[in-house]
Amino acid sequence: MLIYAVADIHGKKSHLTTIRENIDKYNPDLLVVAGDLARRFRYRNILKELNNLKIPVASILGNTDWKFIHRIMDRESNLINLNLNNYTNKEFSFVGISGTITLPFKNIVCFNEKKRFDKISEFMSKDTILVAHPPPYGILDMVFRKYHSGSRYLKKFIEEHQPQLVLCGHIHEQTGRAFIEQTLVVNCAMTKHSKGAMIKLGKDHMPKVELVKSKGVKLLEGKL
Repeated sequence: MLIYAVADIHGKKSHLTTIRENIDKYNPDLLVVAGDLARRFRYRNILKELNNLKIPVASILGNTDWKFIHRIMDRESNLINLNLNNYTNKEFSFVGISGTITLPFKNIVCFNEKKRFDKISEFMSKDTILVAHPPPYGILDMVFRKYHSGSRYLKKFIEEHQPQLVLCGHIHEQTGRAFIEQTLVVNCAMTKHSKGAMIKLGKDHMPKVELVKSKGVKLLEGKL
């Protein structure tokens, strides 16, 4: 299965154009959006554009998205609301958790993190793809090249459950991939130079990641 993972679209027309072009070029089976679909007061067009894509779109919300967008997503035929939900596509399980609260040099998913993470614990396995907006603390979360700003509870949750893949965004400065033990973490934020990631999933191999750049692509094998 091939998925196209992005985050931090922020309602930009250029990012939407890039998404459509890469879907046409790579023919992924699913688009996964790890939050920040829209700007605060400009969300209708982005939701319409995503709903009209030719492949399903599974998404969570980030810190620039209104919570009521969950309800809009639930009504649309091509949008899958991953927040606290388990979605299966071609035998692969996707679980999501929306939200980010920015604090000085660190992030939390929400003020009642434990309660919300407990809700998705039942869905977790070694084959799960977990989608969250912030990175886990200390992994692809550096701002100003000196401060870690990820979620500590997310990192703890990953260490406890060891899903095969975690998709995140939020920190634009550190797109890429890294490991937490056996879990592959991909920061797929869309920026001026980074256009998300193509990820090949298979039951007999670890995820294979192709970071999509402005000039060509960079292939990263998901191996330890």
